[in-house]
Amino acid sequence: ATITKSIAISPSAKRITIEFAFTLKYHPGDAIWLGLPLETGCIRRHFTITSFWEDRPNVIDICVQDASASSHWLCTQEPGAVVSLYWVESDVRLETDAQEALPPHIVFVSYGIGCIPFITMLEGLYRVRDTWKGTVVSLQCAASPDDVTPLNIGVPSTGQPIMWEASSTHYAPTVTGEKLQDIAPNLPHAVLYVSGPTSFVAAARDAWILGGGQRDRTFEFSFDNKCPFTLSTANLLRTLSNLHNVESPRNPIPDVSTVVLDAVVVLPEG
Repeated sequence: ATITKSIAISPSAKRITIEFAFTLKYHPGDAIWLGLPLETGCIRRHFTITSFWEDRPNVIDICVQDASASSHWLCTQEPGAVVSLYWVESDVRLETDAQEALPPHIVFVSYGIGCIPFITMLEGLYRVRDTWKGTVVSLQCAASPDDVTPLNIGVPSTGQPIMWEASSTHYAPTVTGEKLQDIAPNLPHAVLYVSGPTSFVAAARDAWILGGGQRDRTFEFSFDNKCPFTLSTANLLRTLSNLHNVESPRNPIPDVSTVVLDAVVVLPEG
């Protein structure tokens, strides 16, 4: 996959466009595993996808904060740089093409760059606002509003904050039950999505319960890069061959360049 564009969206973050020669389907909230050829060796990291597959199915955007060796490498690459693209990861996603499964009321609580996936998920809901009639409340926590304000502009695909009467976005230095009660009138019937450091996630869940939210209606969006990478040596052609049992004139192995896989694409190394 090739980096085709890299644009600053804040003093420390960039929106990076990556293009590839196949169709990839994904949903708001999905993340992509990339292989980055650092000088110390190739490492695998995953990043929230901030684009929408129906716009350009062979292109993804990711928003990356320059905060580590791997993200620094990615943020300093010029267009034309090549990365390995492995698969889409879906711990937390909103399947906006299956709206009957979406919660009617959603609360996003995040710390710092943890708001990035939730801004994209909010845009996904905004795109189906004519048929999905729920509500969304976002609480973005950070040391300063300046840490998250640029992201509300740079993360949406339009480059503009998402303005929608069914949605409200709030800032606070931390999360409390009182704050959640104040901004989320449907709290007892809502679903919580939370993202941030471990201590923040724990505090948000405690505040959720204190505010009247249901314990079993909480989901964490994690940026953990240490989860198992069990398909790293899988071969796409072999996978497709197994799915089709055996190649035959009536059941041929499809052309890789036109394969559409929902939520996962596995490519051979290199």
